[in-house]
Amino acid sequence: MLRVLISGGAGMLALALRKSFAHSNVLALTREQMDITKPEDTLKAACDFKPDLILNPAALTRVDDCELDSEKSFLVNALGAANMAVAARETGGRLVHFSTDYVFDGCRKTPYREEDKPNPLSIYGQSKLSGENFVRKICIQHYIIRTSWLFGESDRNFVNYIWQKLQKKETVQAAVDQVGSPTFTLDLAEAVNLLVKKPLYGTYHLTNSGFCSRYQLAQELARYANCPERLVIPIKMGDLNLPAGRPLYTVLDNACWREKGFYPLRHYSGALKDYLVGGGLCAAP
Repeated sequence: MLRVLISGGAGMLALALRKSFAHSNVLALTREQMDITKPEDTLKAACDFKPDLILNPAALTRVDDCELDSEKSFLVNALGAANMAVAARETGGRLVHFSTDYVFDGCRKTPYREEDKPNPLSIYGQSKLSGENFVRKICIQHYIIRTSWLFGESDRNFVNYIWQKLQKKETVQAAVDQVGSPTFTLDLAEAVNLLVKKPLYGTYHLTNSGFCSRYQLAQELARYANCPERLVIPIKMGDLNLPAGRPLYTVLDNACWREKGFYPLRHYSGALKDYLVGGGLCAAP
């Protein structure tokens, strides 16, 4: 039976990965049980468990918090990734490391391919790119998964935040000029489960199909919530005066995924509907 070690075990993506790999021997450790910023913690956990596969979704993902505390951002997102890569290398396991669309600057209007040159605008993006580079240098048997706009079982994502506001009939602001691909954590986890069955190492862009603006996504949520769409207030990213810069266009072309013979993930709208209905957040139409 496949032995799978998961970092950040209480996080949104980790919860989905635990479900997808439920038929394996899974050890999902929280930050309190395994602090990825401490090399002795990660190496001990790996040596004790002897995983065949390490999944590293643990990260500091609050973009503005990263901007205000760059040291912590690089400690978690860069050195933490390096520690997980060392743990995989030393135990002979394979490593799946999760990265982000924010490694790009968003200045283009066509989807980013895996070979396109990163140019992050924020400390968050810079720290995640550093994590990618550490993984590539340290662990040969690696899969780096860049994804975007995750939603799933957690309060800390855009979909759940907007949904909760709309349930209270409160107005919400959403950017009309930030465009990307919403991605359901369960769909992503199932795709990762397929990928790791083969030694197809490298960097992958992996998201649900389709794309939209933050404003369009919030409008879609308003329709599911049976709320008037006027509750969603269109705004431009620059008007929000956030500490960290955000790329405006980060649609990811899942080219390498398709080239390896895998089917594209379903459209984000179908995934969003299943998440809202399946999670009991709204009634089936």
